[in-house]
Amino acid sequence: MDAKRIRRKAYTITEATAVINDRLRVGYSTTTVREWCRRGIIKALQPMGPGGWHRIPVVELERFLEAKTKGVDSSDNGD
Repeated sequence: MDAKRIRRKAYTITEATAVINDRLRVGYSTTTVREWCRRGIIKALQPMGPGGWHRIPVVELERFLEAKTKGVDSSDNGD
């Protein structure tokens, strides 16, 4: 099996936080990532409806990471 296996399911907040911190070499908390989902900075699915838990599609997490590495930082807008 290939080491770069394609992930087909969506990430939980905890899994996404680990990927973000690993790839960007930062120390964001799960609370921060959850807030980004609530604000729409990271587009997440809420299978249980509003107020439920979030799932972040792999494609969306990759888009977010690419934007962060290119310097597009919509998450730190000073709000």
